[in-house]
Amino acid sequence: MFDLNFLIVDDDSITTHLLEKIISCKYKTTNIDIFKNPENALLNLERRKYDLIISDICMEPIDGFEFYKKAKKIDDNNKIVLMSSSVDNPEFKHIARELGTEIIPKPLDCMIVLKYLRKYVPLPESS
Repeated sequence: MFDLNFLIVDDDSITTHLLEKIISCKYKTTNIDIFKNPENALLNLERRKYDLIISDICMEPIDGFEFYKKAKKIDDNNKIVLMSSSVDNPEFKHIARELGTEIIPKPLDCMIVLKYLRKYVPLPESS
């Protein structure tokens, strides 16, 4: 049985692989679901709860902001952090602030990812 459940939504396999490695290294008893298509991830959210959802912003057929809004409609308690290589984009910053979320910068840096993970899902004592 897994103690924690993470959902990664990104169409870039390098990013998802890196996130999966970072998460599984720090959170030993973890289930990580990965979806390239945000609409499929939303269908999954109707059946499963996650401790943290990490989603890219620039995706098709819906972007990360739309995914965020729909995921919150499914369950307002969903904790969601977005990712983007355009983290300095003023429009992205504004929308993220309005939604009440943050943007992890890409390319991913292990220490920055861990900072966000710890903020939303405290590390187990043994890590």
